[in-house]
Amino acid sequence: MDVFEPRDGGEKALQARADELNLPLCGALELLPLCNMDCNMCYIRHSSSELEQPLLHAADWLGMMEGTRDAGTLYVLLTGGEPLLYPEFRELYQGLQEMGFVLTVNTNGTLFDEKWADFFVDHGCKRFNVSLYGASNETYARLCHNPQGFTQTMNALRLMKERNLPCRLNFTITGENRGDIGRMIQVARELDLPFTPVCYTFPPVRKCGRVDVDEIRMSPEAAGRARRDVTLLQSPASERASSARLLLNRLMLPVRTDSGGKGFPCHAGLSSYWIDWKGKLTACGTMESLGVDLRKTDFQTAWQEIAADGKEIPICGECVRCGLKLFCTSCPAVSMGETSTTDGKPQYLCDMTVSFVRQLIAELPTEEQGFYADLLERRIPT
Repeated sequence: MDVFEPRDGGEKALQARADELNLPLCGALELLPLCNMDCNMCYIRHSSSELEQPLLHAADWLGMMEGTRDAGTLYVLLTGGEPLLYPEFRELYQGLQEMGFVLTVNTNGTLFDEKWADFFVDHGCKRFNVSLYGASNETYARLCHNPQGFTQTMNALRLMKERNLPCRLNFTITGENRGDIGRMIQVARELDLPFTPVCYTFPPVRKCGRVDVDEIRMSPEAAGRARRDVTLLQSPASERASSARLLLNRLMLPVRTDSGGKGFPCHAGLSSYWIDWKGKLTACGTMESLGVDLRKTDFQTAWQEIAADGKEIPICGECVRCGLKLFCTSCPAVSMGETSTTDGKPQYLCDMTVSFVRQLIAELPTEEQGFYADLLERRIPT
């Protein structure tokens, strides 16, 4: 998962340069694994009684962040769990700002009220990434076990808009909210907010009381259809076929296979990092098995270690050679979650991707479908 999303050409150039120099430009602070909701598909949630150790204090975080600032970090994402539950959030937020960091906050929005709005108006925020899990309280009750969640989240979004606090929506599409996709997009349009949909459900690798992933996510075929829906519903009905065709033309592009079979395909370990709620530095928040305890090691030493490890991490050879990689989000973290090894084949994601492409083909006029179906068959790994 990306820690930092550049908003303009200057930020993109800055991140590209940080990648080149292997400088830790951006980092996520996972303040706690606790949340006021209990979403079926959450990969991290604990209860208070399940914590193996106390939460870090704001002073602990600020002490660790001195090292990240000195190493070149500018952008910091505050996340969780639900970060607004963190007991010393205000103290930490103000301390990070005083240190010069540019701050973004992930939140489900359900705790965001007038007092929080006043706080952020006074102190500013680069952006809020607000998770929208459905378009009704009924959906929130099924998926998040919060029967007032939609009302609470909509209240937060209105407060942010009224106070001119920048925000973006994140959609996590599951079997429980798939029927809400159209209305979720409508909410984003009515509020004039950008949104990012995700239809792949990551296995709950860090959740206490781990459940069977097959119980919490759609079949790969259904997930592919949902991805088609959330992609094409962003276009007018009259343009669905044109939008599908534009995406399908990727099947005619050459596939690069020069990765050497190692390393993350994103910025993890190049210019971004994750620090979990216990103070462990990792390249990616979903791969806690690879990390260094910052309570025992200085940041620069720890960064060099995870950066070196990240460049050598083995990745799935079939993914490297796959003809559908331009449609896919496979990475070592996904392989680890699906297969317990970074170079295992993530079959669920493979099947989901093939389903997505087939669903796009079905949107075309009948006379065009055969051409793209033939291209697809040539691209599917054997």
